[in-house]
Amino acid sequence: MKSELAVLRTVEFVGGLGCALLGLVIWAYLLTRDGLPENTIEFRTLSGAFLMVVLPGVGVAIGAYLHAIRKRPWAIILIVVGAAAGFIFVGLNAGFTFVYGLDKWGQIFVLMDLVAVSITLATAGANLAASLSDNGRNHRRVSSPH
Repeated sequence: MKSELAVLRTVEFVGGLGCALLGLVIWAYLLTRDGLPENTIEFRTLSGAFLMVVLPGVGVAIGAYLHAIRKRPWAIILIVVGAAAGFIFVGLNAGFTFVYGLDKWGQIFVLMDLVAVSITLATAGANLAASLSDNGRNHRRVSSPH
């Protein structure tokens, strides 16, 4: 049981890091996809895109770190909130932008991010359930009068 939990925690942590990294990749891709130096992007647009695309992945990564490595069960809230924001902002908004613009690479990046978020969310739930059931078994053994 311990080795299975260690594998799940590793997958959760790596998935969280993947979410943050893919958010940065999508943001950088949004900035460079025109490739024309005369196309200047306003700071307002830059910061809005950063908040919409990168911040959910960073939230998932921080939550995955705290949950998988530091073993804080409340950190799953960060993962769930970051995943929800990722599905909304990255999946719907950025995904629609790339589909509407017929940008295949952008669609691939968004799909990869959604897969990473889904894997992280699933493994975080499995880790939480496994650790709660393991704690319940240990508690019953200790408190048993026999």
